[in-house]
Amino acid sequence: MSTDFQHTAEADYRQADVPSAPPEAHQPAEVKTARQTSLIDELPVNTDWRREEAEACRRVRSVDPSLEIDLTSADQVSDEMTFDNTMILMACGGTKRVLEAGKEATLIDLYEGPMWQTLRTHLGDWYYKVVGYGLTHAHVVVLSGKYGITSATAHSQTYEARLTKEKADMLIKAGILERQDRFGTMNTRYGADSTPLSVMSRSMFPRNDVKGAGWRGVIVCGGSEYRRVFMALLRQLVDYGAVEMDAPILTTAGGIGEQRNQLGTWLQALRNNSGPCPRPGWVD
Repeated sequence: MSTDFQHTAEADYRQADVPSAPPEAHQPAEVKTARQTSLIDELPVNTDWRREEAEACRRVRSVDPSLEIDLTSADQVSDEMTFDNTMILMACGGTKRVLEAGKEATLIDLYEGPMWQTLRTHLGDWYYKVVGYGLTHAHVVVLSGKYGITSATAHSQTYEARLTKEKADMLIKAGILERQDRFGTMNTRYGADSTPLSVMSRSMFPRNDVKGAGWRGVIVCGGSEYRRVFMALLRQLVDYGAVEMDAPILTTAGGIGEQRNQLGTWLQALRNNSGPCPRPGWVD
């Protein structure tokens, strides 16, 4: 398996209303970047949602990294939140498994910090192993100091990389529509990683146009720079329509013990609302 992990991500194209008269600092840019333009132009021409996708991208407001944004709106999981309609945002773990040279693990298995231990434990049967790799049907997104925004089921060797203020600012300025280049370390001549939008969206084809195509809830786990990035990108996901405007956003806070208790309680509530994990037959 290549050291450059790959993962399958989905993009959400549901349309949503944008709050009227946004602050001047968040007004839509009149000119999209070349990468944003190419993202729209690459969509199939003969589809009804091509125009709607372009309109959704134009609704995404840029975010000033110097602004403090807190979208936390709830402290309990709502009855309608399930693992199918809730996104879990996790800061990468500082403590990682030490793998043999050339060996890889999924990120959900690689990180050994206390919050990740709580995540794996309380996911219950929504977390399982396949040929030594940890997998989950819950939608867990990681903010990594090396990879940026990626899936918890992506593969990686053991690494050490911290999310600095400079890296956080880069992610916020780029936003959800820019393809990631691992903070300038990738040779983009041969391509780049996915956009944060493709990793953080719920459905590949939300143009079924039913309410609920966006996330109905979000859990945020991470402090300092991680939380700053998550909140900025969440604001853009709401603009785009990938997160429902009235979706509860829960954020862990306090000491590590308090945060572990909060996360465990919320995950247990999601399990109660979701029922057994619909694992594919080949897993067992």
